[in-house]
Amino acid sequence: MNKRLPADIGQRATAVDTTRSFIVQAPAGSGKTELLTDRILALLARVNQPEQIVAITFTRKAAAEMHARVLEKLALAQQPEPTEVGHHLESWRLARAALDRDDAQQWHLLSHPARLSIRTIDAFCAGLVRQMPWLSTLGGMPRICDDPMRYYMNAARQTIDMVHNPAVRTLLEHLDLNQQNTCQALALMLSKRDQWLPLIRHGQSREDINNSLASFVQYDVDRLLQSLPPTWQASLQPIAQQAAEFLAQDAEKTNPLAALCDWHHGTFSAGIDQLPAWQAIATLVLTKDNEIRKTANKNLGFPPKSLHKDNFLAWLSSFAGSDSALWLEALVAVRHAPNPELTDAQWLVLHAQLECIKLATAALWATFSQAGEVDFIEVAQRANQALGSSEDPSDLLLKLDTQTQHILVDEFQDTSQSQIELLQKLIAGWQLGDGRTLFLVGDPMQSIYRFRKADVRLFLNVRDEGLSDVIDIESLQLNTNFRSQSAIVDWVNHTFAKLLPQHDDPSIGAISYAYSEPFLPLTFEPAVQWHALTNDQAEINKVVELAQAGWQDYPDAKHPVAILVRARKHIGDVMRILRSKGLPCRAVELVPLRERSVVVDLIQLARALSHEGDRAAWVAVLRARWCGLSLKTLHQLLAGENLKRTVRSVMQRALKEAGPALKPPHFIEDDQWQRWLSVSQVMCDAFEQINLPFALKLEQTWRALEGDRVVDDEAEHGDAQAVFEFIEKMAEHGTLDMDAAEAGLARLFAQPEASGRAIEVMTMHKAKGLQFETVIMMGLHRPTKGDTAPLVRVDQLDDAIVFGPVKAYLEKEQDPISQYLGRLEARRSEYEVDRLLYVAATRAQSILHWVAQVTLDDKTGDIKPPASTTLFARLWPFCPPDVLLVACEALQLQRDTQPELDLPKSSRAWVGPKLLRRKFPLVTKTTQSSAGYNSIYASVWTPEISGERWVGTVVHAWLAAAVMKGVLPSWTVITLEPRRKTIARQLGLSGMPVAMRQTATQEVIDILLAMLQHEKGRWLLSQPHARAEWALVDDEASVSVLDWAILNDDGWLVVDYKTSRKGADESIEAFSERMMSRYKDQLERYCRYLQAIDGRLARAALYFPKDDIWLPWSPVGV
Repeated sequence: MNKRLPADIGQRATAVDTTRSFIVQAPAGSGKTELLTDRILALLARVNQPEQIVAITFTRKAAAEMHARVLEKLALAQQPEPTEVGHHLESWRLARAALDRDDAQQWHLLSHPARLSIRTIDAFCAGLVRQMPWLSTLGGMPRICDDPMRYYMNAARQTIDMVHNPAVRTLLEHLDLNQQNTCQALALMLSKRDQWLPLIRHGQSREDINNSLASFVQYDVDRLLQSLPPTWQASLQPIAQQAAEFLAQDAEKTNPLAALCDWHHGTFSAGIDQLPAWQAIATLVLTKDNEIRKTANKNLGFPPKSLHKDNFLAWLSSFAGSDSALWLEALVAVRHAPNPELTDAQWLVLHAQLECIKLATAALWATFSQAGEVDFIEVAQRANQALGSSEDPSDLLLKLDTQTQHILVDEFQDTSQSQIELLQKLIAGWQLGDGRTLFLVGDPMQSIYRFRKADVRLFLNVRDEGLSDVIDIESLQLNTNFRSQSAIVDWVNHTFAKLLPQHDDPSIGAISYAYSEPFLPLTFEPAVQWHALTNDQAEINKVVELAQAGWQDYPDAKHPVAILVRARKHIGDVMRILRSKGLPCRAVELVPLRERSVVVDLIQLARALSHEGDRAAWVAVLRARWCGLSLKTLHQLLAGENLKRTVRSVMQRALKEAGPALKPPHFIEDDQWQRWLSVSQVMCDAFEQINLPFALKLEQTWRALEGDRVVDDEAEHGDAQAVFEFIEKMAEHGTLDMDAAEAGLARLFAQPEASGRAIEVMTMHKAKGLQFETVIMMGLHRPTKGDTAPLVRVDQLDDAIVFGPVKAYLEKEQDPISQYLGRLEARRSEYEVDRLLYVAATRAQSILHWVAQVTLDDKTGDIKPPASTTLFARLWPFCPPDVLLVACEALQLQRDTQPELDLPKSSRAWVGPKLLRRKFPLVTKTTQSSAGYNSIYASVWTPEISGERWVGTVVHAWLAAAVMKGVLPSWTVITLEPRRKTIARQLGLSGMPVAMRQTATQEVIDILLAMLQHEKGRWLLSQPHARAEWALVDDEASVSVLDWAILNDDGWLVVDYKTSRKGADESIEAFSERMMSRYKDQLERYCRYLQAIDGRLARAALYFPKDDIWLPWSPVGV
């Protein structure tokens, strides 16, 4: 038994002192969730009501994990005290004390876990809006929209339509009257309005902006003076002055060092009036690439063989050591500092832009109000508004002040300015010593969500300066890593202590490294391995090899292997190869929904149903899996004179001319002809259904085409369902904007292919909070997209707020102020990239792999350093030379033995993927349509008229899906409850009126549960050779759909399950006789069809799951 205690045991014990408030820095693997849950348990032992404790985190997953962990600890506390010494014992004692308080106060937390207030920040804000809707001005809690960008664009279009407004006219003229670009720029600003809206009042005055800009520049100059070595001025002054005077001799040329001509020893100060001189020093010392010069020439004021040139090179050499990074960065910032006063032209454009984004914000609110939907930003802002202010608190804030005694915030490094303001309001009524506490936990080294408005500066500010005068917050630092073996922790310490900044600097988001102590022993070496590959295929093969090894090495691990990438497009062909080797893999929000084949087909089907003239979509429908026409057949059917006709008109003519025999023309194969006619029947009939909601028509057409039967697995069924739900929202009022629908689908992700233990593939951001035995970080060499300049750049330094205008559309250079602010933002991004690498490295428990591609430098023959925009560039100094040497030799060998071939164009032809299609043509029952051609059976399109039939339709669909999985479903009240909305929606798509859906939804759930509660139902669901929803066609083209067909040693068994119920006073015998008289002919027909297939005997039964009634039936003589 390991009785070793963590090195920070004292800090952990202090953290559960419920009389004090803390901000805790908890590095990766330090047991943050355990600390939070222990703190909650300690608080439960002293509060009067559990609702007095409010725990807030940023994701539903984190909230659920914390909630479950608290309940688990409370449940364990019902057992005897553990004998082991250490954290588990202390945690048990805290839980035991909480249970004693639970008993005394009669909370019954284990029976009523909802009394634990652990929620996401979004849920917390939504709760505030619900409590005081009139104060939030939302009038109740509106829906949260899935795709707010369409509302942003709508508000932007409304704004530029106000062209009579001088500000709008100025903005449009500045952007060269490009309305589309202007709309997109405004929409992007609206999507980030929580960052600038609270600050925009500071942009009303030109003088205020000038003063703020001067504060920014002054800060840079002060930082530079503080970072320069003490002797820099005395040693550089005579050299710089001589160089400046030499350049001044040529009066015809601009002297970049002119500001240094009057430099006298000791005269340099931090005054902003010295900015030209500071920038001249930057020109003197730095190259155009902002690196310290290694040489100098007469163009810089240093003629050959001059004494001051030798002195300058000696100065550069002495000051270019390892300590130069800090002052070098500060000098670069000063070099690019703008003139701290707006020009008239800058102010004109900036004022117009600020006015336009305010107009767009007002238009957005009106758009939200009309739609009855808002985004999360609006909810957070209205929640803040509902609280009032600390000087004028609302009734809601006063109520919360009375109820809330303790607040805990998880992942505090990911907080935003608006969330800080919300927190400050919540504690505004607290007083020192009143017993209320604040507990903030996070790790600034894991702050990687700037794109979600997270601002790591806020963590540093609260840690160093506090949050409010009404509360004392003490700082705690954890340093024990319980996750990774010691070799990984040691490597991370060594690497990131050098990679991260040496000092914290909130202004630029610089976070220094905090060392960790390994708790686990060394288990494997080398724990960190590098792999430098020479091409894409070699990289993919290596990743697959490493993943396979990790899968085999850790057979008992719940999370054995993770493959991480920076961007989704970096994964390449890895998942396909893993699947081909029989290795289960799961992509976590990695595969865009629209890239799944079932979704591609559905999009084209929707396009075809939306517009008869979309020829490409109609052809795609004919190429899809439910049809699978060859290119040759398509050419034969649609080329020539048919090129001028729509595909639908060609279909209609073919259906009219085909006749009863349905014989194909002599030039088309019979199989292809049958495929063409069957799909033509479905499509032509579907296109005439003008009274159906579009989402319903799309789903029914897909099912009529048997699209649900040709998909490969459950994940694809889930993807199709996601499309139908999305289309239903997009086409709520009957029409569908296909371009908007496709843009919305591009933001959705496909369902994971595998459940349970699998090789997991995800982005580095998605891996945060997770851990794996083996971590493979691939694609390090791949560059990422740069920053897109917003319409208005906004930055804040203490009380100084600066706004930077956007450049004109055709101008090459950004506005100087925007460029300056953009450089600040880029520096913060670089620091965040380093922290992202830290997050990736600290996911590994046993082994960490870094995988990248390398190339040769044609001039030197050595490995070329990676591009600066890649992750590999950040890790380049830490890559072992021997790894690069092996890769270099391999590349040289390839270059010498495999010269590039000049292939003819014909050999480079693109080869498309193999056509996927159903094995046999779709078979449909046909009737005469009003248009004069054969139509699919009318029951597909006829609305249901009986509540029982609607319920039966949905139950059939659920049971059919269960059979397709091949395993007994795990339906319970708990698992089916979250599906209630889905079931209600399915009933609605079947045509059921809204008023009937609530009762019918419960009926569906009851029937599904009954199937598992009864022995006969479980037996049916567990049959390995069952066919569900099997459509059979007789010689007269009559279609019958069998609910269940089971083949066993005795022949066929057909089961038709019904949702009918036995009457209250009806005997089983009477009910059986009534049902058999109704369905006997149907069962007889089913058995006859099955016997005709292979000659085996067939029996049948009716099954009523709700009452567990089984009525067998056999043909005469069986």
